Amino acid sequence: MRAIVLQIFMAGIIMTNANEDVATPASQADCGERQEFKLCDTYRCGEWHCRRFRRELHTCTNDCIKRCVCKRPFYRRFDTSCVPSFYLRLVRDNE
Repeated sequence: MRAIVLQIFMAGIIMTNANEDVATPASQADCGERQEFKLCDTYRCGEWHCRRFRRELHTCTNDCIKRCVCKRPFYRRFDTSCVPSFYLRLVRDNE
């Protein structure tokens, strides 16, 4: 139980630090390739992430933020790029 609480706490710290360095986009023009602008999106559950593809557990939040998200069917990679699911399968198979 302590390990789970520690993991959740650490994820919150990492998520907080990651958000501090990211500029808030103002419009679709600020979004990159394979991305779309959302006026109100949740940070944890609003877009597909590679960890979701791998079925890793995560908790959703009730926040509402302006941001660029990966268009479906693309997934957000750790380096913030949006990649197709076949790329994630290739990476997983080569690990």
